[in-house]
Amino acid sequence: MHFGSLFDDGNTKEEQGEYGEFRVKNTILRNKAQLGCSYLYNDIYLEKDNNVYQIDHILLTVEGIFVIETKAISGKIFGSIDKEMWHSNVYGKSTRFLNPIIQNELHIEALKNEFGDDFPYHSIIVFTERNKPDNLPDNVLNIKELKDYLLSFKSNKKLSPVEMNYFKVNLDETISCRTKLKAKHKQQLKYKSYL
Repeated sequence: MHFGSLFDDGNTKEEQGEYGEFRVKNTILRNKAQLGCSYLYNDIYLEKDNNVYQIDHILLTVEGIFVIETKAISGKIFGSIDKEMWHSNVYGKSTRFLNPIIQNELHIEALKNEFGDDFPYHSIIVFTERNKPDNLPDNVLNIKELKDYLLSFKSNKKLSPVEMNYFKVNLDETISCRTKLKAKHKQQLKYKSYL
């Protein structure tokens, strides 16, 4: 991967996505001490209704379970909260992608299916480039806003130490199934690309 020229033709979309996720992970880890007791999980796979969902990041803190979707997309991005598909435009070339707000709602539903829905789940969408559509909720951020958002976030319902341990133990167990689910997820993505 050419880190100096992330979005040139030499890098695949997968490499761009991995680099974006790397940046988000590092932003969180650099501020871990200020977050207090917290656990960060990256590249998690969960299955619900025979669909496999890939979650970029899950951050457990006393404020709740942050489910973070990373978007490393260049160009001008067009989208709104109610549109199923968004698109980016780079030098006249348009690329469509699923509304990340909807995408992350599906991830949270998969987590609720796995762990229950009585816990404080919080969705965050992070754009790693200097672009995002206008007029979106506060939880749709540029990467430079992520630190302040996490450190200032106050949840009405906190995670108790027992609840945090429950998630940690079960997420650790989920990681052991990662290889099988990752392969299934890749097959699903290939199938969907033909639709």
